[in-house]
Amino acid sequence: MIKLWIHEASRVFYDRLVSAEDKKWFTDLVIELIKGAFRVDWTHADLFESKPLIFGDFMKRGIPYDER
Repeated sequence: MIKLWIHEASRVFYDRLVSAEDKKWFTDLVIELIKGAFRVDWTHADLFESKPLIFGDFMKRGIPYDER
C-alpha cells in the first residue's frame, strides 16, 4: 500500500515538475514522509532507481486485455 501511495502521489505531483531540483525535492520529501509515517527504511534507490512502480487492474474476468 505504501508503494501504491507513492505511485499515485508521483502521478499527481512529480509528473508535473519540470526542473531536476524540484523532482529531487519531491522524492526526498516522499522518503522523509514514509520514514516518519510508516517507519520504513527505504532509500531513494529502493523506490526511484530500481524497477518502476506500475499498477494496473488485470483481474477483470471475461474482458480481453486488448479490448478498447
